[in-house]
Amino acid sequence: MESINEIEQIEDIEWRALKYFCYITRTQMLIEYYETGNDTKIIGFMKECCIRRIKG
Repeated sequence: MESINEIEQIEDIEWRALKYFCYITRTQMLIEYYETGNDTKIIGFMKECCIRRIKG
């Protein structure tokens, strides 16, 4: 049973890391938007990756 608990802990850590990454990406996107009025291709791509990963 210990290995199942370890797997759940790893999945929880991965999920937290993904949410943190998405938070950073959104923050970068907003900063860039307010500074330049534009959303770059890189930030747009990162945003799409987050959406795809969250949806599964």
